[in-house]
Amino acid sequence: MIALPALAMLAAAIGATRRVRLKAEWKEPSVLWTAVVGLSGSTKSPAMDAALSPIHAIERRVWHDYKRGCAAWTEEMGLYKQTPRTSDRHRLQQPPYSHAMLLPM
Repeated sequence: MIALPALAMLAAAIGATRRVRLKAEWKEPSVLWTAVVGLSGSTKSPAMDAALSPIHAIERRVWHDYKRGCAAWTEEMGLYKQTPRTSDRHRLQQPPYSHAMLLPM
């Protein structure tokens, strides 16, 4: 039961960055529609959690890095607003949000 969620995760990681050329004018992205079907209590969720745990770990690290960047930006913005407006005062940019695959946690 781990193989199918892992395969879907890998296809999602590839996303639209690569395409398969089926014919000269026909290209397809790596989109897989998958479903794990089983009886209640047949350990579908633990298998899926095991397959997706590497990407969840990466996503948590990226999210925490972003939150630290936002905290530092907020602190810098407080100091920025206290400085007088001059032509040499540079504008602060918010930290970019990067993600591995999933939504913020």
